[in-house]
Amino acid sequence: IPGALDKNPIKLEDVFITLQASRSISKADIMLEDEDGEEQKRDDEPHRPQDVRITETINVFSVSEALSNSRNLVILGAPGSGKSTLMKYLALTFAQNKVKERLELDDDKLPIFIAIKEFPSGNIAENLTNYINKHLQLDLPKDFFIPYLEAGKCIVMFDGLDEVANVRQRSEMAKKVMLFANRYPGNRCIITSRIAGYREIQGIPEEAFPHLTIRDLSDDQIKDFTNKWYSVRFPFEAGKWTADLTEAMGRTPRVRQLATNPLMLTIIVLVHRSGAELPNERIKL
Repeated sequence: IPGALDKNPIKLEDVFITLQASRSISKADIMLEDEDGEEQKRDDEPHRPQDVRITETINVFSVSEALSNSRNLVILGAPGSGKSTLMKYLALTFAQNKVKERLELDDDKLPIFIAIKEFPSGNIAENLTNYINKHLQLDLPKDFFIPYLEAGKCIVMFDGLDEVANVRQRSEMAKKVMLFANRYPGNRCIITSRIAGYREIQGIPEEAFPHLTIRDLSDDQIKDFTNKWYSVRFPFEAGKWTADLTEAMGRTPRVRQLATNPLMLTIIVLVHRSGAELPNERIKL
């Protein structure tokens, strides 16, 4: 992540903060009126749509907690919410063999990162080696990944389902991911998408892939990211820079609201680092 005025990029692992996600569980609450006008639950009688009240239980947890509970996941989020960065952080963590340290998981898997919009049509497993060779400039033999997949030794990250412009092709890709996960059980499969793009298709059943939605950053997360960023850039003045930015955002509630989005927060930090005045509109940032 290069800074506007800096030659050296910041390492992802030095500034990454754990994201929080929510899983909504909808329950139909059937209420009918009895003869006295009192409401009572009736599960044994037909009911009209207007009789159905939807209650929602929202469970909030970190993505690492979600990984400990589920092998496969669908991760949804708004633009700039950190979906792709999270996938790259997971790939990096598994590649560096620091899963126990960073995610508190006893899991040793080969990470495979796939940008869905660039992945060829057809069978996922058959196209995997060609895709990796092309994008990483390698010369792996054909079907290199098949033994790892058959042994359940991979974590495959499918990033950006919404970036497939054609809705039909997007639905087909979602189906292929589910079939791929069923064909090679024991591996981990994670797929990300913007919320709007996912709503347009017939998605993956939640029973097979629990669906998580990334939440906005909290005040503590914003401060944590800012402090990590400046600890890398200015090790001896991180506290001063962090306090200055916190004060600046406090003076402008609109900027503070923008900072709840990881992409916007990164841009805010870059603008603040350059000494420019913080704009209070997303388009200006």
